[in-house]
Order: sequence, then structure tokens, then C-alpha cells
Amino acid sequence: MEFYLRLTDDAIHWFLKVHHENLRPLIHEKINARQEARDGFILEGAALRPEYLADWQIGDASVMCLHVEPKALRERIERESSYSQQSEQMKIAINKFAERSVRENEALAEAAIRHKVSLVDVTDLKDASRLAKELTLSFRSSSDL
Repeated sequence: MEFYLRLTDDAIHWFLKVHHENLRPLIHEKINARQEARDGFILEGAALRPEYLADWQIGDASVMCLHVEPKALRERIERESSYSQQSEQMKIAINKFAERSVRENEALAEAAIRHKVSLVDVTDLKDASRLAKELTLSFRSSSDL
């Protein structure tokens, strides 16, 4: 909580990007190892930034960036954190976390567009469920080949 209470929104987002940059070689190594082993795999997470994927040789991998409308993202964070029941100090931390999340969500979407990575809107959770079912079917049929 101290991290969110003491730092500016810009500093918080900067630290997140530095964290992702530090993870970059580890993720790339993991991708290379799985490709060499010819194992199918799924990786997810914001550290798989579209700008990194652009210079990694990932072959015929299916790549997508999930995006949520900012208002909906803030509402989810508030709902899942029981925001209305929190202390004022905790609300400040939650607000800063929400701001960081919205900034990152928008930065990833912009990078996806810039690097021609498929951008999938999952603002409506029904769409996210549909997407999960479609991907599961897709992976099952490709593993049968």
C-alpha cells in the first residue's frame, strides 16, 4: 500500500514498465525453449507487451491483446476491492491502482494497434467468455493435427 500512497501516478506506471522490461529476457527465453521443444503453450500477462512481441521470432503463434473500456475497468476494480467498505487511506491506494491499470490498459491497446496485434474488447464479460470458448475450440482442433 505504501508504494501506491507515496508515489505519483507517473512513477507508478513507470515502475510497471521497468518491471516488464526486466521480465522481457525471461519471457523470451521461455518462448524459445517451448518452441524448440515443439510444445504447445499459452502465455498471458501484461508483460507480453506488443512492442516486445514485434521483435521476437514467434512464428505462427496466435497473439492478441485484451482491452477493457476504462470506465468498466475502474468499476471492476472498485467492485472486486469492496471499495465502498474501505478506509479512506485504502481508497486512495485503490484509486492509484485503478489509475495505473487504466494507463497500462490504454498503453497496451495503443501498442497493439501500432504493432498490428489483434485487439480484442472484453469490456463485456460475456464477450470474454465467448472468446475463451472460441480459443479452447481452436486449440483443441489445432492439437488434433
